[in-house]
Amino acid sequence: MTMTKLVRLTDKHRLAIRLLVSGMPTGEVAKAVGFSGAYFSVLKDLPLFREELERVRAEVKELFVDKTSSTGNDVHAYLEKEGLASAHKVVSLRDNAENQRTQLAAAQDILDRLGHRGKETISVESKVLAAPGLAEMLAVAAKELKEKKNDATSK
Repeated sequence: MTMTKLVRLTDKHRLAIRLLVSGMPTGEVAKAVGFSGAYFSVLKDLPLFREELERVRAEVKELFVDKTSSTGNDVHAYLEKEGLASAHKVVSLRDNAENQRTQLAAAQDILDRLGHRGKETISVESKVLAAPGLAEMLAVAAKELKEKKNDATSK
């Protein structure tokens, strides 16, 4: 089926658009919505879909990215600057704190934020309780298999 025109957007189309705007990769979007990769590849290039995608992106940008604080400063730029200052503070604590625990905690925080978290070990203890009569049923089944094997080899 070749699709060259989209007349209207369905709920699945709109969901796909929201997932794309949220940053989900196209392959995952197609799978989540129930579209084949080929269908979705064609769909996302159709004018009506692209227009709605751009409209929703612009709406999200206006709602969440371009907001200014009450003082008129760009919130994103302010947080970016503060984030950099915070990163400098953590590095300074790692390098200059008198307490080794603080230094270690700062170093671990930096590594965690970079995705270098150490392996975690989880211990799980479980008990499997057999259903009453299960052992006997397994013994009978094993005996029957053995008899069938002996019958097959003796023929």
